Amino acid sequence: MLVGLIILGIVAALMFFGVMGRVYKNCGMPFPLAFAVVGLLIGGAFIPAVRTSGATVGAAGFIVPLAVSAVFIYLASRRRELIRSFVATVTAAAVYTSVELLLVLVANDSVIVIVQGLLCGFVAYLVGKTELAALCGVFIGVPLGEVAVGVTNRFAYGEQFGIGGASAFNALIIAAVLSVVLYEVVYAVKYAANKKRRKLATEAAEEIDPNEYKKYFDE
Repeated sequence: MLVGLIILGIVAALMFFGVMGRVYKNCGMPFPLAFAVVGLLIGGAFIPAVRTSGATVGAAGFIVPLAVSAVFIYLASRRRELIRSFVATVTAAAVYTSVELLLVLVANDSVIVIVQGLLCGFVAYLVGKTELAALCGVFIGVPLGEVAVGVTNRFAYGEQFGIGGASAFNALIIAAVLSVVLYEVVYAVKYAANKKRRKLATEAAEEIDPNEYKKYFDE
């Protein structure tokens, strides 16, 4: 879980210094709530997994993300983004499951986690179209993907049902941060392009003298 914790530590530091103010404002979250969400995710990494005779359920990669997703669902319902959030959730879950099942035989866990995180973050951004919908897709889609993978491994390979471990936690954090970063980068590029276009239009307008032909009528 070290990778996910390092990323969350950086996010918490950026929030503390006010760098990420636009992000949680776009999601309709007050600063205390946003900071509490990050703190809950960090704290969840240190909560022991729930173990029974037939299953293991991790807090960091399953229980805590679902608890956090309740906040995003509530905010999405207020901002009328539930449909986009649902589509992003289904897409992220499908991508997470597909990557796990396709790469498990040819790649190690680290590679699978990175690919899952990057692809889930990208599709959540692409389908969600807003930061809030993308975060909903990640925080619900990854746990759902974990369930699908766990069920497949249980019945296809006879493995013990286990979900929400360190790999799921790392993939989830990578996906969530990437989806937000993509949104902010694309927004910054569009804003800079529009600003430059407006500046060029203003300069062109200033070069036109509205009284240029007045002298011909005055003579």
